[in-house]
Amino acid sequence: MTSTTAVDTPTPTPRISTVAVTTAAAGWSALYALAALAWSLDAPGFPFGPEGDPAADTTVLAHARAETAGPLIAVLAAAAAVLAGYLTVRARRASPLSRSPRTAAIIAATLIAVTLALVLPDARVLAALGYAPIFLIGAPFGFPDGVNYAEAWTWPVINQVICLIGGFCWAAVAVRQIPDRRPLLDAAVRWSGWATAVAIVVPLFYAAERIAWSVGIPLGADQALVDELNSGQGQWAALGLGLGAVAGAVLTLGLVQRWGTVFPFWIPFLRGRRVPPALAIVPAGVVASVVTAAGVDMVRMYLTGSLDVGSSAVIWPALLWPLWGLGLGVATVGYHHRRKRS
Repeated sequence: MTSTTAVDTPTPTPRISTVAVTTAAAGWSALYALAALAWSLDAPGFPFGPEGDPAADTTVLAHARAETAGPLIAVLAAAAAVLAGYLTVRARRASPLSRSPRTAAIIAATLIAVTLALVLPDARVLAALGYAPIFLIGAPFGFPDGVNYAEAWTWPVINQVICLIGGFCWAAVAVRQIPDRRPLLDAAVRWSGWATAVAIVVPLFYAAERIAWSVGIPLGADQALVDELNSGQGQWAALGLGLGAVAGAVLTLGLVQRWGTVFPFWIPFLRGRRVPPALAIVPAGVVASVVTAAGVDMVRMYLTGSLDVGSSAVIWPALLWPLWGLGLGVATVGYHHRRKRS
C-alpha cells in the first residue's frame, strides 16, 4: 500500500480566461475614463500636476492640469475601453483576430501597459512599500518617532497603484493575444538563472551601501552625510532598508530553488507541501513592476539633473533598478512556466 503526499500531487496553476482578462481591462479603462472626465469638469481629485500632486515636480505629468490633461486622459482611456471591449466580444465568440489586427492589438496593449505600469508611477510607491516593514516592526517600540506612515499613501501615490493595476491588466491582454506563447515562455525558463542572479545582485549593492551607512561607514557617500544620517532616526531607517533588500534577494533565490516549490523542513505545519504558485508569482510580479518604475524615475531625474544627491555614488545603486526589475520579471515568468508544466 502506497501513500500519496502533497509533494507527489502537483498543484495546478489556476487559469484565467482571455474573457476575464479583457473584461478586467475594459472595466478598469472605462472607470478611469469616467474619473478623468469628472476631473476635466472640475471634480476634485485630479492626481497629477502642480495642483493635484505638487510633491512630484519631476514626473512625466508634473505640469499637467485638469482642464487640459483631463479630457485627453478621458479620451485615451475610453479608446482603451473600446479596444478591450472589442477583444472581449471576439474572445466570447472564440473568434481570434487575423494577423494584422492581432499585431496592432498586441502593440496597443503593450504601450498601454508600459505607460500605466512603468511610466506614470514614480519611486514613491517603492518607498512606501519599502518602509512598511520598518514601521510594522518599529511600531511597538515607538519607532520612528513622530512619523505617520499613512502620510506616505497620499492620493497621488494611491492613484499610481491604481495605474499599476491597470498596467497589469493590459499586460495580460497583450500576452493573451499572442497565438503561441511557448517560445517566449521557454526563453524565460532558459534565461531565468541569469535573470535571477541579476535580481539578487542589484539589490545587494543597495543593501551594502545602506547597511554601511547605518554603521557609520561612508560607502559611496561623504562622511558628513553619513554622520548627519546617524545623528537621528535615519540610522535605523538605512539599516531597515538594507536588511529589507537582503531579504528580498533571498526570497528571489526561491524562484530557482526547490524551496520555492516545496516548503522547506524548517517551516512548521507546511513542510513538504507544495508552495502555491501565486504565493511567489504575485509579490514577485508586483515588486518587479514597482522597482522598474522607480528605477526609470530615478534614471530620468538623474539624466535631467533634477536629482541633487551631492555625489553620483550615492544614487548609482538606484540607477540599476531597471535591471533589477527586468531580471525579476523574467525570473518570475520562468518560475510561472516551470510550475505550470509540473
